[in-house]
Amino acid sequence: MNWDQFVALLREHQRQIAATDHLINQMQHNEVIGYTQADERRLHALGDLLFAANESLIGEYYKIKDNAPS
Repeated sequence: MNWDQFVALLREHQRQIAATDHLINQMQHNEVIGYTQADERRLHALGDLLFAANESLIGEYYKIKDNAPS
């Protein structure tokens, strides 16, 4: 193997390492986004539950208030 072939081989390996590094970084980024989106969905679901519970409580309050003797 001459010097030019050796340099070409090293450059090819360097390109493969860079491509692999890029894929790993992209996977990590996608994982973070995935967790963020899952957390957002959980927070929205929790907010919906709290809103529904609050609406139910207000409804019960007015039922009791309307039926209470004056």
